[in-house]
Amino acid sequence: MIHLRGLVAVVIVFLTANAATLPDCAQADVQYFPIPAVSTSKNDGNDTGLIFPILITDPDGELKYLVAPMFVQNSIVGSRGSFNLFRYEPGGREIRFIGSYTEQIERRVVFTYADPAFSQGRYSLNFGASFFKNATSRFFGLGEATSESAQTNYTAREARANWRFGVYANEVTQISLGQRFRQVSLQ
Repeated sequence: MIHLRGLVAVVIVFLTANAATLPDCAQADVQYFPIPAVSTSKNDGNDTGLIFPILITDPDGELKYLVAPMFVQNSIVGSRGSFNLFRYEPGGREIRFIGSYTEQIERRVVFTYADPAFSQGRYSLNFGASFFKNATSRFFGLGEATSESAQTNYTAREARANWRFGVYANEVTQISLGQRFRQVSLQ
């Protein structure tokens, strides 16, 4: 689809042009640089593209945001546009968001929040959710006698959610309770 390529290109240009205005921090430093992306994998095909990380620091020089739009051409699933946002705060608090869309089948959305010093350091709190469709999963059969030529591919669709709450008993011991949800379907 030409429309996806054009949309991703416009988004990358827009984010790059406006990188300095993302956070409203006095004297914050913004650095950005393109990185070529090249990889090959037997299952996932060949990738070529560009990652454009934007590093945003506070006035003290501490990294606050990492924004990394990415555009990759893959030999199996076509063009992939991706947006990665990482926010870092004092005390180890971290927020992550990743969104990815390809021309054919693959989708990915990930959100996580981690606060190891929740409520002035007495507790820890983590939660997150993700959804993805992977078009290049492989199945080789059952048992060790299955030959590699018997492989077949399938689309794996998966949704996950998790949370964990912890109480610090002392400086090195944490008592935590959590739950994970995972739903998988094969297409």
